[in-house]
Formats: sequence, C-alpha cells, structure tokens
Amino acid sequence: MSHTLVAKIIVFLFLIPLLSFSQNSSNSLKEALLAPLKCETLNITDDNSFEIDEKIGELTNLKSLVIINCKLKRLPDNLHKLKKIEKIRIQDCMDFQFRTNDLDSLSSLKKLFLYKNNLTAVPNLKNHINLEELDIRNNQIKEIPRGLSMVSLETLYLSNNKISHLDSLALSKYLKSLDIGELGLQSFPKSLRNLKKLSYLDISKNQITKIPSWIKDLTSLSMVSMVGNNITKIPNKFGTLSNLKWLELQNNKIKKIPKSFCRLDKLYLFDIGHNQLKSLPSSINKLHSLTKFTANDNELESLPNEICDLQKIEELNFTNNKLKTLPENIFKNKTLKSFHVKYNELTEIPLNFLNDHSYMIISAQKNPLMKENIIALKAIDRNGKYFYVYTDIE
Repeated sequence: MSHTLVAKIIVFLFLIPLLSFSQNSSNSLKEALLAPLKCETLNITDDNSFEIDEKIGELTNLKSLVIINCKLKRLPDNLHKLKKIEKIRIQDCMDFQFRTNDLDSLSSLKKLFLYKNNLTAVPNLKNHINLEELDIRNNQIKEIPRGLSMVSLETLYLSNNKISHLDSLALSKYLKSLDIGELGLQSFPKSLRNLKKLSYLDISKNQITKIPSWIKDLTSLSMVSMVGNNITKIPNKFGTLSNLKWLELQNNKIKKIPKSFCRLDKLYLFDIGHNQLKSLPSSINKLHSLTKFTANDNELESLPNEICDLQKIEELNFTNNKLKTLPENIFKNKTLKSFHVKYNELTEIPLNFLNDHSYMIISAQKNPLMKENIIALKAIDRNGKYFYVYTDIE
C-alpha cells in the first residue's frame, strides 16, 4: 500500500466524526430541512431576515434550538412536534414574545435560556418536570412563571427584571444556583430559607439592609455575592457556613467583620471593598484557605500582625484606606505575589523577607514614602525574579 493511499485513508478517518457532526448540526432552517431527521442542533445567529416557520416541526429529532440576535417575533404553532427538544436558547431577540401555550407539550425540555430579550412574561412551566435550568435575566418580566417548585430545577437566574416580591415564591428544594440580583429587593426573600442544597447565590445590586440570621441554615452555600446593597452588618451566624469559598460584599455599609467570621476555613476569595471598615479582626489568620483578600476603599488605619500568618494568601488589596504603618512581617509568607496599598498615608514599606520572593508586585503610589525607603525597595535583588515596585518616583 502506497504512502499516498495511507495518508488519504488517515485523512478520511479523521474527517468521519466531523462529517457526522455537520449532519447533526445546522446553521439555518433551510440547511436543516435537507436532512430533517438527522438534525439534532439548530443554531441561528445574527440573521435579521430569519423567520421561523411551521416546517421546523419536521425536525422531529431536534434536541437543541438556539436563536440569537434575530428578528424573531413568535414561536411556530407546531413546535409541539419537537418531542425530543432538550434545550431552547433565545437571546437578543428584542421583538420576541411568548404566547400562553408555546411550551406546553415540550416535556423533554431541560434547559431554557431566555437571556436579554424584551420579554414581559414567560409561559407556565408546571408541566415541565424535567426542566433543570431556567435563565430569564435581563428582561421586563413582572411575575415569576408558575411551576418553579419542580424537583428537577437546579439553576434559576431571574436578575434584572421587574420582579419585586419573592417571599411567596415556591422554589424547588433541590435548587443549587440562584441569581436574584437587580430586582429592587429590600430584604432576603423568606422563600430561600429551605434551600438546603443551594451552593451559589447572587443577590447583588438590590436594596437589602440586613443579612438574616437564618442564612446559617443554607449550609451548602459555596459562592455568595451581595455586592451593591445597603448591608450594615455581617451576622455572627455567618461563620457557620462551613462550605463557603467565595464571598463578595463590596459596595455596602459594613463597619466590622465579626471574629466568628474567621471560622470560614474554606474561604479562598473575600472581597469587602468599598465599605466602612476601620479595623480587621486579629483572628483573620484563621482563614486558612484565603488566597485573595480585597478591602480597598475602606477606613482602615492599621492591619493586625496576624494578617502576616495567612498561609495561602496570594493577593492583598488595601488601596485607598488610611494606613499609616504596615506590620513589619507583612511579606513573611512566600505565597504573597501581589500587594496593593495605593492612596494611603504610608511613609515606609517594610523590607523584611522581600528578598525571599521570586515573584512580587507592590503598588504603593500616592503615599508619602520616604525617599530612602523607595531607594531601598528599588535596590532589592531582582536577579532571576519577577519583582516590580510601583511608587511615585520611578
């Protein structure tokens, strides 16, 4: 067998999966109708002339329908023929609106993504027992669709709509991810209290003033964002959320971090920037997993010495505070790679342990640093190191 023939066979074998994939996926309805029984995925994007018609009912094996940035106004009457459809994504279709029964017969539907349209309502979903994900963010919806207590629903994104009351909302107790940001909420919805499996919660950009004590019951929480509210206090019970790994509390009115908070030994990202902190608890060194700590734009005048003992810390950000001094051993931990203290009142950056770091960025602009200190920082051995110090004198 010649080398040329072998090469052709290898190319042919490589193309087989690509050819079979192209037969199962189409980028236009016209193309899909050439082999309607083979089409499983229909993706239509940026087509201002696109009008979905009744022929889509011929795609009886269709599993995924994606329509993005098209002049879609409504779904066809015979959509009910798509018995195998599992995913529908309609996005950036500003003229589109649902009719009451559009989705009634699609019992196989698992994922419904309706992000960023001008929708004012979503059909009743109570018969969709297999629905796992629902995303209706960035619309004009005033009422939550019925049927969200189905056992299968694990992901629900509602943010940036006209919904303002969620207390009476019946949610699946199996829900894992919930986004209720930008809804004008004034308090934590009581309907969240029984979501024992909830691991991701985004309740940012509302008007909430208080974190309820019952948040301790949401023991599966792993990632939480409460950015841009009016929260004044972190409750002591917050420290019992033993699975919490990611916490965003920036742009609130928090004045203190309670000592009990430092029990969160799995927390690796903590952002409490743009608040009203005047000090940090000495127990902060108990946050054994913390790698990134951001407390910019607060009112901190000093840092506890215990902050030097954060075992895994990689980035510290104290930009725009009122710091006059730093702990002498702030650079003791070799894991620290990025240190930001711009816009403070520092006259000196400690030199201890800096020679031990092979990678370090120090941002210290807009501080009244002594010239001798700046010269000493610039003189640190950089041989084979990634080491940068930014001051007002370069």
